[in-house]
Amino acid sequence: MHKNYLPHKADVVGIIASSLCLVHCIATPLLLAMGAAFFTHPIITYLFLVVAFLAIYKSSQKPTHTIIRWLLWLHFGGYLLAVVLHETLHTPEVFSYVFATLIILTHLSNIAYCKYCKAP
Repeated sequence: MHKNYLPHKADVVGIIASSLCLVHCIATPLLLAMGAAFFTHPIITYLFLVVAFLAIYKSSQKPTHTIIRWLLWLHFGGYLLAVVLHETLHTPEVFSYVFATLIILTHLSNIAYCKYCKAP
């Protein structure tokens, strides 16, 4: 079997992780109301951060446009900052939503761009 049967694996993982993060953040009030406080534990948020970091790191390793690479890291930094500020200063969660969405869109852009780039 060809080893690159899914050449954008890191991008797909990043899209899935960021999408799950959005669902988790939006559903948190409902989960709290239902008594499912376990799913609102901060460790889950940090797990999303670790997965997003690894996906962006792996996506940055393959041939990609420099602007896309920088945008991935910029959006991750914004997401990290939004999460940290929300935990410490209780800033609005909308910042997390925006940066998670931007990470998804940038991963999609990377997949679209890499269809046209040449692998080494």
